[in-house]
Amino acid sequence: MKEAALAPDVSVIVPAHNVGAWIGQTLQSILVQTDPALEVIVVDDASTDDTLEVVTQAAAHDARVRVVTASGRGGAQARDLGVELATGEFIAFADGDDLIPAGAYAAMLESARSSGSDMVVGSFFKFFPTRTWHPTLRWPAFDRPRRRITLLDQPSLINNRACWNRLFRREWWLAEAITFPTVPRSNDIVPMTKALTRASAIDVVTDFVYLYRDRPGSGSMTAKSVSGRGFESYLSQEVECRALIEAVGAPEVQDEYDNLLVDKDGWVHLSKFLRNEEWRAVDPAALERIRSAIVEIVAATAPRRLPRSRADVRWTWALAAEGRWEEATQLAGAIDAPADRRVWPAPEVWLQQAKRLLANGEGTPSFIRQSLIAHLLDPIATKAVAPTADRAMLLASEVEFLREVFADVERVAMNGAQHQVLLMLLQGETGRVAPAIPRLSLLSIKRVEDGVQIALAAANPASVLAIRLLAPHAEHEVRVVRESERVSGMIPLASLGTSTWKVICAIQTEYGVVEQQLAVRLEHVVSRLAERMLTATEDRQLRVRTLGGEAAAYTEELLLPAQLSAETVRAEVLGRDLRLTVRVAPSARLVAARLWNEATGNAGSRAVSLRHQSDGSVIVARTAHDLPDRSWTVLGMFETPVGRVEVPIALQRGAVVSTNPSYRIRAVSGGAIRVSPTRGDATSTPKGPAAAGRSRRTGWKARLKRIVPTSVWRTARAALRR
Repeated sequence: MKEAALAPDVSVIVPAHNVGAWIGQTLQSILVQTDPALEVIVVDDASTDDTLEVVTQAAAHDARVRVVTASGRGGAQARDLGVELATGEFIAFADGDDLIPAGAYAAMLESARSSGSDMVVGSFFKFFPTRTWHPTLRWPAFDRPRRRITLLDQPSLINNRACWNRLFRREWWLAEAITFPTVPRSNDIVPMTKALTRASAIDVVTDFVYLYRDRPGSGSMTAKSVSGRGFESYLSQEVECRALIEAVGAPEVQDEYDNLLVDKDGWVHLSKFLRNEEWRAVDPAALERIRSAIVEIVAATAPRRLPRSRADVRWTWALAAEGRWEEATQLAGAIDAPADRRVWPAPEVWLQQAKRLLANGEGTPSFIRQSLIAHLLDPIATKAVAPTADRAMLLASEVEFLREVFADVERVAMNGAQHQVLLMLLQGETGRVAPAIPRLSLLSIKRVEDGVQIALAAANPASVLAIRLLAPHAEHEVRVVRESERVSGMIPLASLGTSTWKVICAIQTEYGVVEQQLAVRLEHVVSRLAERMLTATEDRQLRVRTLGGEAAAYTEELLLPAQLSAETVRAEVLGRDLRLTVRVAPSARLVAARLWNEATGNAGSRAVSLRHQSDGSVIVARTAHDLPDRSWTVLGMFETPVGRVEVPIALQRGAVVSTNPSYRIRAVSGGAIRVSPTRGDATSTPKGPAAAGRSRRTGWKARLKRIVPTSVWRTARAALRR
């Protein structure tokens, strides 16, 4: 161990208030790091538990620990006091209930000294009682190590404004006069935004440098974040942050920040404040201050963020800005609820709000249309809402408004059923149940000599007026041939080039002509390989690809059935893992896979591990309790002569086997699977809440073991069990 008298390389500042149950682990995780030379300044902020006793004992056993007491005015002043007392070349911050991985400070110090940067930022984990979360995976700035960059180089740095996963050059910190504001909540976002905008050079290390413990409960900062005082504090800090970002004068940085404010951090705070109905307990004066801050945020971000924000999220902000808390609460609850339990506001609520947004200049026509399609036209088209006399009268009174909003309807993306409802409303039929549009489905798209044949199944072939292929900068109409319950069309292959095409049908309905885009799937496309190949894209469009080289060997066979053949023959939960046995055709090369939930899209996909077996099968595995109780389809990534293609892997009948009483696993529609935790009844299975907690903790426990010293891990594990 280095002598305490030597000038330290890094001063680690640890504010501590009533963290006696955890701060011993925190200090142990710091003090096992003997390189670089550290001083640890623990600032006790008027703790009433055994925090001071624990840190005093630590100081007695290790001369690197220095304990001081603060006046009890909050973590911000405790951190500032620690900076005043620090003597290290660099400073770092740690909270008294978190953990520091071995080698964290060494990795950041090496980078800072090598580059001369003012600040170094590292990756971090958040761990909860039942799961872990790796936030930096989402931010491009953290995809590889970086030296001497700025916020202008990597705007996604603004998404990370915590003070504890970074190292600062102390002289630079003092020269910039960075301090922490004394506020009830979010006291680090302003100083970190200031640091990011003022730093002349920033390093990024991909090492895990911090483990943040989320501990819900009455005493945690997470619990306090939903209080009215805490939310008001957060909003006031964001107003200051936005002023700092605007001073940078870079549109790309402002875009990134506005996205963070409206759709991410700001939305998390707003939705908690609404869903927990904390606004009901806030006094009128404070609630008006909160509303005024939201008005300022909505006004500042509307010109830039409004067209790209999620419509329902943006509308919630607008409702809160108008002080319509009941409606905002209902909308926030619907947005954050599971898809099968959402209760959206009635269509007429959306209609009235659309008028207000447009009248106030807070919504572009495209933004308004996006919401009205989803929450007015679609509920009527899908019969999610029933016609009532009051609704019919309101819709009838707003026909001119709808005609204005949808004046450029041919450029609006909507399906045929939604389009028919719009035509029905514009014609004054506001009290009817929406009739179904004629049934239509794609049968196949295949090469026929030098042409491409598109075949459809139609309940009423006469209703299909036209088929056209639409690319970003081109359009072709297909000559239609109608037969009994079948429609087909031909187009020369040369006309298609090598583009990606939407397949769109014009259909005659009771209220006029509507257009329906048909989903193109791999099973629809049949193409013998030659110079060009037809295939389907992930977003279900038709793609024409030019072939060459390796593809020549496949000229006489159909690529898709041969190269993309696999099925799940066994699905079960073994121990804590969902394990799928996938049988792959000899000619197919499965190189990756993931679990996909269509309702959540990319945000809901889950990575899996692959293990190729000697018999040619592949084991696909994923920790079971990491999977929300939803329907998951296995998507396989196959290597083919024309590149990698991702397709669903079929589930064989009878493949699902229930062998673990702690989980229920079943097949659901569409070849998907669903895994649900259960306590189980087997006598060999531990019972009770404690056993359930141990089962849920195993996922993040294994990951933490890889980056936390064993001694620290044992102590942390014992505390978590308590």
